[in-house]
Amino acid sequence: MQNNIKFSIVVPIYNVEKYLSKCLDSLVNQTYSNIEIICVNDGSTDSSLQILEEYARKDERIKIINQENQGVSAARNNGIDNATGDYFLFVDPDDLLDIHASETLTQIITETQKPDIVQFDVDFIDKNIINRWTNISKYDSYRNNVKKVLFEDDALSYLQLLKCYNCWDKAYKADYIKTNNICFDTDVAIGEDALFVYNILVNNPSIFICRKVLYYYFKHTNSATQHENKFDIFKKHLNYEIKLRDFIYKYKQKYYIKYFYQYLFTCYIGFWSNLYFSSHKAEYLKRIDNFMAFGDNFGFNAKRAKKHLLLAKLHLSWWYWKLIRPIGKYCVVLPYRRFKEFLRSRNG
Repeated sequence: MQNNIKFSIVVPIYNVEKYLSKCLDSLVNQTYSNIEIICVNDGSTDSSLQILEEYARKDERIKIINQENQGVSAARNNGIDNATGDYFLFVDPDDLLDIHASETLTQIITETQKPDIVQFDVDFIDKNIINRWTNISKYDSYRNNVKKVLFEDDALSYLQLLKCYNCWDKAYKADYIKTNNICFDTDVAIGEDALFVYNILVNNPSIFICRKVLYYYFKHTNSATQHENKFDIFKKHLNYEIKLRDFIYKYKQKYYIKYFYQYLFTCYIGFWSNLYFSSHKAEYLKRIDNFMAFGDNFGFNAKRAKKHLLLAKLHLSWWYWKLIRPIGKYCVVLPYRRFKEFLRSRNG
């Protein structure tokens, strides 16, 4: 195997002493050795820096960059600026990278004419329950080849099928990122990785789909967002919405508009179900009205969305999302889908 491809693994770190050692073990034990591990310490106040220094003394591939607390976007940007590899990988410090990841990616990149992005599979781990993050059965058209994502025809499929709004399930060609001046938006606290990926996609990259699990994402019950005030989280989503609107106005592509519109409305309804009895209810409904008007300006058919907005205004939304919809999903929708799959299998 050729060893001329170098990977820069960027790890943003802030107060993760509980998980950091396992993450670093998954990196230093990679079966492919031509890597650098760029650990950006974002002003940690626990023992994270001491753990980093201990590992750095044992492995010269670990580079430690210290900065004042500026957030994960600034930390990742700092890592990109200091990286020297041919490809970037982003790993969160409470997750794990498969020890064969860099070896597998090297083989793919060497055999497929160095695509701009290599997308790989992820296992989403919650309370020791492992779930495949993506639906592999939908990827047959991408299998065993470099798939050029055409701006008009294929980008929407990529957006919908691959859940491409995560930054840590891909390897990025460094020249492609730097040539197009793509970086993380430091003004966004939620959705910064999605904006990063969207700005990559509009530059029409070549993409290869790897069907192997190379990343393990851990959902922690004590994460900061789960203890944060729900309305504060909602306000962060509003900031994300503004950035997405700017993106849509800039590119004015209908498939982006449709995808973003559906995604944002889902976020709104999800938060509505949690804020139903909140004193911020009026402000929340006002934001939904503005959001609907934004979609109408682009001619988006929002019949389903308007139905849910009516439920919200009639104070039925909470009951719908907490009671009626789950009953319908498990008693009607899922059996119907399984029946359709059975008929397809019978028809060959």
